[in-house]
Amino acid sequence: MAITRPAISVIIPAYNAGRYLEETVQSVRGQQWEGPLEIIVVNDGSADGTEALAKSLGCRVISIPQSGPAAARNEGIKNASNNLIFFLDADDVLAEGCFVALYGPMSQNPDVSAVFGKAKDFISPDVPGDEAKKIRYNDDGYEGRLTGCSFLKKEAIELVGLFDESLKSG
Repeated sequence: MAITRPAISVIIPAYNAGRYLEETVQSVRGQQWEGPLEIIVVNDGSADGTEALAKSLGCRVISIPQSGPAAARNEGIKNASNNLIFFLDADDVLAEGCFVALYGPMSQNPDVSAVFGKAKDFISPDVPGDEAKKIRYNDDGYEGRLTGCSFLKKEAIELVGLFDESLKSG
């Protein structure tokens, strides 16, 4: 018998993300999650066809004038249908089993309102070899409180407030 899980709204802020968006969305759809899944791509003023691509991938698309990732995430939160929110950057991919692993602490303790995943850096295959050699990254993964891999209850976001749109990163 399959376990029924709560609905998740995945919010993906996207600015000129056409090169990566399909792989990102596929990594969301590839999760073994026995519950409803809403994928919201917030097109942040892209000029590269991100909006059309997101629609072709079956995502719910909200378009805003270019305002930055905080504003895009806030717009996604305002339009999310579900209480569980997962933020994912448009150029990242999820590891197999991500949703199940991150939901675990929430399912065991209703007081848990936020869970952050372990991140692992990678270099995109489209980066030329000589440039890739110059990039320093941690390929073992690391724990971090990164917005792009966070799982939160919407009521916790509402309690602390939306993202500060004056911040351009973090």
